[in-house]
Amino acid sequence: MCPQVLASAQYATAGTSTIFIFARGLDSAIWYRRADNQAWNSDWQSLGGTFLSQPAAISVREGRVDVFGVWSTDQSARFKTFQNGVWDGEWTSLGGSCGSPPVVCSLYPGNLNVALLDNNRAVIRKNTSDGHSWEPALVDKWEPQGGKAGGSVDMACTSTIQGGMRIDMAIYGTGSTPAMLSKRWNSTAASWEKDWGHSWGLMKGDPTVVATSDQVDYLGVGADGAVWHRSWTTADGYTKEESLGGSFQSSVSAFATGISRLDIFAVGTDSRLKHKTRLMGVWGTSWEDLGGYFHSAPKAVVTDIPTGSVTVFGVGPDGNIIHSNFMVGAGYNWGAQQWYSDGGNATSSWYRLGPA
Repeated sequence: MCPQVLASAQYATAGTSTIFIFARGLDSAIWYRRADNQAWNSDWQSLGGTFLSQPAAISVREGRVDVFGVWSTDQSARFKTFQNGVWDGEWTSLGGSCGSPPVVCSLYPGNLNVALLDNNRAVIRKNTSDGHSWEPALVDKWEPQGGKAGGSVDMACTSTIQGGMRIDMAIYGTGSTPAMLSKRWNSTAASWEKDWGHSWGLMKGDPTVVATSDQVDYLGVGADGAVWHRSWTTADGYTKEESLGGSFQSSVSAFATGISRLDIFAVGTDSRLKHKTRLMGVWGTSWEDLGGYFHSAPKAVVTDIPTGSVTVFGVGPDGNIIHSNFMVGAGYNWGAQQWYSDGGNATSSWYRLGPA
């Protein structure tokens, strides 16, 4: 199963929307390209380093971007920051002995949570509220979250309709029947659920978590190759899992625009991008073929919420990055558009201690 190997981060300032796209190159360095107002303003540039993992990236405040990866020589988590128009000179180590690529999310401006697996495939986490002082504070100290994952962890941060905050995580278990497991932190209890639970499904690849103010959606590809889905709300708890059909070779990508719409994507066994939408709780009847030719999971970036503009990126067959632009609109389908090559020399390989 092809996982997510691209990362993105975006912020808006003085009427300009800035997007960074990151990939790991064939030289194992992290590379990026920047766009302002949906137009490239640079070619691919190297941030250096020698990495085992694909990158993760986030912007937690205006003008700042942080990108993370797992270093090749000691398996430590490292990050580099873009701020005031300049990148840090060196990669900063957060320590750890990491067995999966990092995932990141933010609860509020300035807050940053990073999670991954250690070399025993248990989930570990660090966080900062100012971009400098990390908790736990020691370089090699991480907060243990337990579990034993067969793939990678995914994580989503959100504010709740009750005025609190929530972090949701998901992993696949190990063994011959890897079910999806989840765990939650909320600011009201100010604590994590004690154990990984809410087991369901028979999954492969990596899980996907999407959170809105009062709903969490869990998505993944089942052993049958179809996309499977389950959701949770404060009022009703967990729904019964449901098959969304299809036949896929990549992990699922997804984004929510408010509580009434969820768009999901994955690469079919024909290497083409497939798309499905849930509107007001009802899924579209079929998967929409959006074309392309992918050697990675798709990466969707909402470039302009008011206009419904979305750009989907992926790694093409020759290591070049490809993209196509879509308008979300009010219906289920987007309509296939032209695909463009953005150059680059990215690797579609990935890092994981567990099974593929």
